[in-house]
Amino acid sequence: MFGAYVDSVTKVNGQYWDGQAATAAQDRASGDQKTVQALADKLTGLAGQARDGETAITEALQKARGYLSQCEANHWSVTADLGIIGDGNSRDLAQMNKDLTAAYNAAVTADNAARDALNATRSQLLIAFTSSASLGGDEGKADGKRLVDDPAHMTDAAIQRLIDAGQLTDQQLDDLHNGKPVSIPEPCVSG
Repeated sequence: MFGAYVDSVTKVNGQYWDGQAATAAQDRASGDQKTVQALADKLTGLAGQARDGETAITEALQKARGYLSQCEANHWSVTADLGIIGDGNSRDLAQMNKDLTAAYNAAVTADNAARDALNATRSQLLIAFTSSASLGGDEGKADGKRLVDDPAHMTDAAIQRLIDAGQLTDQQLDDLHNGKPVSIPEPCVSG
């Protein structure tokens, strides 16, 4: 889809479009394409994390269910704290307790790891989907004040905006200083 968008800006009625306006439009279209690709890559990564987490959780739960089925087949009871009660060899009961507890712990660990990975990615996605160009001067002033007064409590988004601002060219900085409009890069393109 974005290839067609870039092509439609590059060629008009089948002819290459030239000139300053054409160059500006083509640069913008190429930048938009890079932005969309970067966002798609981030979302693909998130989907992969979710699938990996689901796989790890499912494997651990299947193992635990298998042990519970063995307990049921042996007419053993399982207590709330995963203790095994029933008739049989005490060594077998102890091993089942050990195996069931390990499977439970693996499921909890996999669930926590998936949650933590997805939470970490959530803030990165928020930054990626927030255009620094859509934020006003007040936001920039607030970011600067936070940087001076309390940098330890800056949000990831504020840090990314400062990084983006640090990547402006001298011409962009001069234009900003002179009150001229400046196109500021998307956070996800600059990284």
